[in-house]
Amino acid sequence: MGIFSFGKKNKKKQDSAVESVDIKVKKHLYLHVSPMGWKSLFLDETGKQVGPPGSWAENSDEVDNDKRMENSLKDVVQSLSSQLNKSDKIFLLIDGASVSFSDNKPPPLVAHSGLMARKFGEDLLNSPEVTFGFAEFPIVKGTIHEKRHGLYAFADAQLIRSTLALLDKDGFKVIEMIPKSYMMVQRAFIFPDAPYGAIQIESYSSTIVLVNPFLGTVVIRHIPVGVLTFATAVAKKIMMDVNDTLKALGQGNKMKEVYGNKDKPDTKTDISLHQSTQAQAIQPHALALLSEFNETIQFFTYQRVSGIPAKFETFGEIDRISGLREWLEKHLDEQLNVKLEQGPNLLEIYSKAERPMPCNLLKGSDKSLLTIGRNHFHYTENRGFIPQKEFNKQKPLGGKKNESEKDQKDAKSSSRNRRRLNKSGGKGGGRNRGGKSSESFSLSTLFSSFSKKGGRAEVSKDLDEEQQDRQYFALFGLLFFAILYWGWNETEILQKRYNNYSASFLQNRHSHANLLKQVREVNNNINGVASTENLTKILWTEKFLSLARLMDNHIWLTDIYLGKENRQVRGANVESTKMVIEGRVLPSTIGHIRKIAIYLDKILQDKNGFMSDFRTITFEGAELEGMENDAIINFTFQAWYDKNKRIEFLQSNPDQIDISKKKKQPGLEEMKVNINKHNQQLAPLVGGKKKR
Repeated sequence: MGIFSFGKKNKKKQDSAVESVDIKVKKHLYLHVSPMGWKSLFLDETGKQVGPPGSWAENSDEVDNDKRMENSLKDVVQSLSSQLNKSDKIFLLIDGASVSFSDNKPPPLVAHSGLMARKFGEDLLNSPEVTFGFAEFPIVKGTIHEKRHGLYAFADAQLIRSTLALLDKDGFKVIEMIPKSYMMVQRAFIFPDAPYGAIQIESYSSTIVLVNPFLGTVVIRHIPVGVLTFATAVAKKIMMDVNDTLKALGQGNKMKEVYGNKDKPDTKTDISLHQSTQAQAIQPHALALLSEFNETIQFFTYQRVSGIPAKFETFGEIDRISGLREWLEKHLDEQLNVKLEQGPNLLEIYSKAERPMPCNLLKGSDKSLLTIGRNHFHYTENRGFIPQKEFNKQKPLGGKKNESEKDQKDAKSSSRNRRRLNKSGGKGGGRNRGGKSSESFSLSTLFSSFSKKGGRAEVSKDLDEEQQDRQYFALFGLLFFAILYWGWNETEILQKRYNNYSASFLQNRHSHANLLKQVREVNNNINGVASTENLTKILWTEKFLSLARLMDNHIWLTDIYLGKENRQVRGANVESTKMVIEGRVLPSTIGHIRKIAIYLDKILQDKNGFMSDFRTITFEGAELEGMENDAIINFTFQAWYDKNKRIEFLQSNPDQIDISKKKKQPGLEEMKVNINKHNQQLAPLVGGKKKR
């Protein structure tokens, strides 16, 4: 082989090395997914574009934001399958009202404890399991920090799992899931000299973000009004498709005809005369958005004492409604003096941000968030998702610590063995006292001498460890059978005790039935037949059982009492008896008033139970008790007693009186029968088996 051929060969190797370096350049896919669709950027790790940017609009008639997000993710998998396969890492920027935020001012969040933060998020979202992301704010010049300010973002863990599951095997590549609202919060620290505000308008919701970088105060509020709210209202009014209506609203400025707080006419007649049909449909939703906008800024400015935002930017789909930005700016409170400016492209800012990105929702869960087949994956900050077995093995100092403890135990046991042999007059015990022992009969010495002769130190160590493992398994088996025997013995004792209690219960029940029979015979001899007056007595036990049976888990009663009140009935003053029911209900995502209304409706429908002695039951109001994050709602019902109602029922159903006469059961007896029926229903539950 000549010199030239050798040089050529080296040149080929260098060229191939250069190609391999080019191939190893990692590709990153940046995705912004929202209820209105998705946008994407395909870049390499240096920030160079390696594929065309993509976008897609969600045009279905779906109203639920979570369903629209699901549709957007499904289209990502279909439309970007090639880029998903080629990408090494995926960065998700998500939208929607499913993420809740809080600064670290509340006491549970001051300690920066993951356990306390998850508990706070579970109460905030009313969810059994949440994940969270935390972002520590940079220090603003001029502030004196006893603690660092920051922002927590909370999301339902099951919703995050569903999002990753829609990406299938590519969900393994997702290393960041950042809420878009946090990107707006970050904008505040570009202008740290004054408070900052932003509004993002999406499909059926809008998000207002207010930040004071100096104080570390953050207020993020979701409003259930979006561009599709306007489009849907107009489409119903003019009998048109929602998407076509949205396109039309983007062309003609209908917001000019919508009245605000400053120029709203006095009567609805004036509105119908001066407004078009489209403007009339937009009017209530625009006023709702404006009202929430004003109240949020006032809350941030005056109640949180954080100042008026000097800069206010708009994001999202606000330009899909022509003139909406100008209309909001015109009709906002004059004292606030807010100017709305168009914000930059947050996806581009997100793709250029420093890594790792704060407020990552994948970091805050203590459980697996990704499942592919039967394999569970846990998220780690350095490596992304890793298998559960590998995650469980990540104990950096655990193994060394255990080995050192084991060595110390072995050393102590061997020294004890030596002392025992020396005390018992072992060979060489007296001669070597205080010096090195040349002949020790400990197991470690025998194994070491055997290893020196045969050269099998590793084999002896393995045998020793195997023997210890067998001892541990034997001890575990013995403990298991001991617990099993104890459980069997306790079960037999409980069974005997149950049989004795059951026999005693049946005997008492039989004697009770005989006594009751004698009481009935005495009453029949004295009274003869049941009177209508006895049949109309109020059975309070029945009423209380009905209230408890119809009650939801989120409702409890605090007070029940009787009162009298003078009322006008058919032109006459009548003193009526009323039963006042006071209770409490927990806040709910579907609305606490709806919970109370459902409970009231159940009581009204119970005509043969609670309502058999009451003419009507009314809702007297509800009031909020406690702070905003930990509120309880008090409510009051009033049930109006009418003794004629049961008499009217018996007169219209004379067969009920005849049945009572045949059975010879007066009002007191009827209550006893009901109690007996209740006891019969509870008797089979004493031992968990029904007696046939």
